[in-house]
Amino acid sequence: MKKNILVLLSVLIILLAFVACDGNKLTVSNEVRFFTGIRKAAADSIWALNDEIGIWMLDTSGKTYDAIPERYNKRYKADTSGSISGFIPYYADASNILRWNDLVNDADKKFDFIAYYPYRTDDQIFTVSGTTAYLKLDVSATNAPQDSGKADVLWGRVDGIENGASSVSFNLSHKLARLIVYVKESVTVKETDLVDDFSIEINGLHTTAQFWLENGQIWFPTGADKKIIMKDISDTLTQEEKDAGKVRKFEAIVMPEAHSDALLNRFSLTFTNTPDIFTWEAKELLSAQRPNVKFESGKQHIYNIRLDAYAPITVIDITVEDWILVNGGDAVAIVD
Repeated sequence: MKKNILVLLSVLIILLAFVACDGNKLTVSNEVRFFTGIRKAAADSIWALNDEIGIWMLDTSGKTYDAIPERYNKRYKADTSGSISGFIPYYADASNILRWNDLVNDADKKFDFIAYYPYRTDDQIFTVSGTTAYLKLDVSATNAPQDSGKADVLWGRVDGIENGASSVSFNLSHKLARLIVYVKESVTVKETDLVDDFSIEINGLHTTAQFWLENGQIWFPTGADKKIIMKDISDTLTQEEKDAGKVRKFEAIVMPEAHSDALLNRFSLTFTNTPDIFTWEAKELLSAQRPNVKFESGKQHIYNIRLDAYAPITVIDITVEDWILVNGGDAVAIVD
């Protein structure tokens, strides 16, 4: 099980050197190879075969936007499924394999490394000249449940690595937030009352952003935000969760956002149990509970919702688990 928000990416550099007569010059096989024990935000929380990451190899203090082509956004893929996987070049040709410089001529050379998940092709990388390369993020899901594993963003950077070093290690962190919603039974709504296509929709949160690869920061441009249909992961409910009255479980990756009155007024959850629609609005919380409504980078926010056909919304108990602990909730949602 992954511990808190940091995910260790161990990058083992295997130097298959051929010693020449005139010194320890690295010739053909000075390839940088990557191995990682990492878990994604998806319900299975493991690497899948061929999961892809992007890697920059920069001169010390170099910029992502002007990296040389041989070291710009190189595509690597997982070579096995599981919590630990090696990463190999997606393309086997020389121009797509990261390599160290010649040790004879550049013995004192140092490099900075940046890695991120999931991989984007070069035409999906945008630049701000003199500043950074960035990704355009969109976590909305308007027609089908969100693919939470691919909506997640992991990022890490390590600087000042000596040319030819035996290993490089990243700490990759989740840059977005994870929302988990548990549905609990009530007197008026039982598990058997929930239809097979029962769904939860998030409204009022930012869904688009720019992710700056230089420093891992997120910037929200002005734009129309959309809904997020959450992913049903009820098949992961444990016996302990079932014993606590939890009958459905949903997840979504959401943008980080600090607590504010604006967030309280925007954020809501809509539960569709055809033909009934249940609603929960953050602005209906008691004053003492409102500060808990926030979404922090690298943290998992858990809401326990009790659907009720008649009773008003009562207590919300917001907790956070797995990534980093925060506080989330028990609430009752009323049929519209």
